Amino acid sequence: MTPADKAKELIDKFNFSIDQNTKTYTIYQNVDESKRCALIAVDEVVAFIDEHMQGWLDWDWKSYWEQVKIEIEKI
Repeated sequence: MTPADKAKELIDKFNFSIDQNTKTYTIYQNVDESKRCALIAVDEVVAFIDEHMQGWLDWDWKSYWEQVKIEIEKI
């Protein structure tokens, strides 16, 4: 998944849900609040990588999540 796709997915998860049975949407908050929540989540992932995963990962996940954060800020 590209950073842009992940950014959109995270914002959507904080913004609304879809009831699969009735196909109805529930909106939780406005997009700006959803972006703020998504940015907090990404910051937590990056902090976890810094504290616990450096040297263990075979791919630069920290850069990926930093790109996700940039994409969130663009939306």
